[in-house]
Amino acid sequence: LRKDFPSAESFRDFLLEKADGGGSLVDQGVANAIDYVSSHERFTSGNTKSVTLILSDMEDTGGDPGSEQKLNQSLAAYGRQNGSVGIYFCGQLGVARWKDRLAQSGIRNYVVESEIVGEPNLPSFE
Repeated sequence: LRKDFPSAESFRDFLLEKADGGGSLVDQGVANAIDYVSSHERFTSGNTKSVTLILSDMEDTGGDPGSEQKLNQSLAAYGRQNGSVGIYFCGQLGVARWKDRLAQSGIRNYVVESEIVGEPNLPSFE
């Protein structure tokens, strides 16, 4: 990312240019991605470790009332399978909320970062 976007401002400008003003279905999108990974045969066998990396402000503006509960269920299932999660570019006001949500879901290895970091922390697989 640093090669393509030398500054936080250039990355923000890129995201704003590509953004859909109609809303952002973050909860639904993350739940779908985690469910897809969790259902893969290699992951369900217990022999494969998995990490889900998310680059988003994590602000769900889609307004689907059931999507938050679905995401919580998906995260809990992923946590039981020892999945790891890394969230990058999270809005500063959402960092504590997302850290709490991941901890409550049972995911032991997670990272939530709020801005562009040259060498971001990655979730461990231990």
